[in-house]
Amino acid sequence: MDDSNKFGYPLFKPAKGRHTDMFREKYVNLCIKKGLMPEDSLSSEKINSLEASNDPEDTIYFWQLYSVLGEDGMKKVITIFYKSVLNDTENAWFAEAFKEKSLKRHVRGQCEFWLDLMGGGVEY
Repeated sequence: MDDSNKFGYPLFKPAKGRHTDMFREKYVNLCIKKGLMPEDSLSSEKINSLEASNDPEDTIYFWQLYSVLGEDGMKKVITIFYKSVLNDTENAWFAEAFKEKSLKRHVRGQCEFWLDLMGGGVEY
């Protein structure tokens, strides 16, 4: 098997959203400042691509998640998160902050934002 396409990414065709470039640049600049990424990271095609690398040694960045998970996968992750928050009895004070709106509304809003930010195109 050719390892250059080990995972077959992109599984979903990514596209920039309104927030993709801004958040990617802020994240990369912060990582550079903290010494977590090399100085030339903003010019790295592998890092800046919306498509996740097929090399298991490479990092998958949040702006590449759509290419791996697609819309349905991202919606599942968001739904699991909000169900966990809303059903958390140990940190009820935190869950209370989210109970004003329905699970469906939280998931829809976050899905639009995440898709826009993480390679799903203009959604938010």
